[in-house]
Amino acid sequence: MKISRSKRRKVMSAGFVAVVVTAGAAFAATNTVSDRNAGMGTSVVSGFTVHSMGYHAGSNPLYVGRVTFDISRDVNPQVVDSTNASVFISLDDSETYFPCDVSVGSASCVITEPIQFADVETADIVAYDLQNSPG
Repeated sequence: MKISRSKRRKVMSAGFVAVVVTAGAAFAATNTVSDRNAGMGTSVVSGFTVHSMGYHAGSNPLYVGRVTFDISRDVNPQVVDSTNASVFISLDDSETYFPCDVSVGSASCVITEPIQFADVETADIVAYDLQNSPG
């Protein structure tokens, strides 16, 4: 069986591309990531511990206006603050997230959309270290 020169070149090119792609994927797989705190959860936020949650009414007492809680890191002892971590909360099954201001480990999250207390079943919290903080 005779293979034409153009088919042979195509097969060789495809083989070369496969080798390059495989080598690139293997190289990417060797990257290491420094320890950082990051997590999301409803009762456990990996990388952080959340406790002392408080729900505060807005101008209409049927609606949540603000949520407060204490947050600390599990991996490093640095106090959580808005300058070194980002924290968000959702009260509607992760549909909408609201940013939280954090000062010396105490978070305060203003809920800017109307969510009735009766509708809150979970509080989903996302927290992660900012890139410039130590791991």
